[in-house]
Amino acid sequence: GMGGMPRQQQQARRPERYDVMQAGTYVRIKGLTSAPERNGTQGRVESYDDARGRYMVQVDGEETTLALRPANLEQLVTGTKVTGVTSDVSLNGKSGTVVGWDSEKERYSVRLSSLPRALSLRPECVVLPAGTCVTIRDVQAKPQLNGKQGQIQKYDYGAGRFLVKLSASEQVMLRPANLTTALS
Repeated sequence: GMGGMPRQQQQARRPERYDVMQAGTYVRIKGLTSAPERNGTQGRVESYDDARGRYMVQVDGEETTLALRPANLEQLVTGTKVTGVTSDVSLNGKSGTVVGWDSEKERYSVRLSSLPRALSLRPECVVLPAGTCVTIRDVQAKPQLNGKQGQIQKYDYGAGRFLVKLSASEQVMLRPANLTTALS
């Protein structure tokens, strides 16, 4: 061999995926018609079931694990930073949680611990943390990227772009307006 990791260890680890939410991600259940009483309930992603195309979600305060389609989950992104807000500069630099994406207004709903209400912010005012799963949208130069999911690696403040990893071998730099935390 060429050195590197012992063979045993490599087999035990599944290859890392960048196109699904990571285990431990907070989510809120939405749009369930079969069990509407579950809507609004929060939980954590345990795993992704490829064969069924569903996330296994551990419901908060219960022993229950539900198998849910991505469309029925709203990602709750903690550790989000606010930047570039001109209407109220005191918000800039504050940390909060993305609690939703409004696809009609194309704005994030962000809750800051210091404020009683959620803010409605344009994508360029929201710095999503590394590890966030995002869906690519509205890229004109490379339309084949649209609809793909990837994982944020970092935000480049100078360029105003996110570095998004799509697979072990592919990553792209994208503007905030070309990403959403909504899952397709």
